[in-house]
Amino acid sequence: MTLAKLEWKGSLNTVQQTMVLEPVSHPKVDAIAETLRERGWSCAGCGAICGLVGGIAAPALGSVLTAISWLTGATWGGFHVQRAGTILLFLTVPLLLLGAHCLDLLDRELKDR
Repeated sequence: MTLAKLEWKGSLNTVQQTMVLEPVSHPKVDAIAETLRERGWSCAGCGAICGLVGGIAAPALGSVLTAISWLTGATWGGFHVQRAGTILLFLTVPLLLLGAHCLDLLDRELKDR
């Protein structure tokens, strides 16, 4: 992970902008990256990431779309926001279950080694 630091040089009329990227280390991110380097990507790993990220993003986006449908009506620009928001809200639990199941598969695989 890197942190961008902006430096401004010059007078008010001529400003030069340079960006310096400095590496930032975090123990949890480093541990995840090391695990991925050792074991590589697997179907269970991808399922866990998609399930957990989707399980977190789906209710947020579903809530936004549902709120938009309350304000503008069931359709907005030809897109059925009410239906899409409801579907995303209902997909929250199955996506989280998928992510949890895939994490269990990864743990079982790790214990078998």
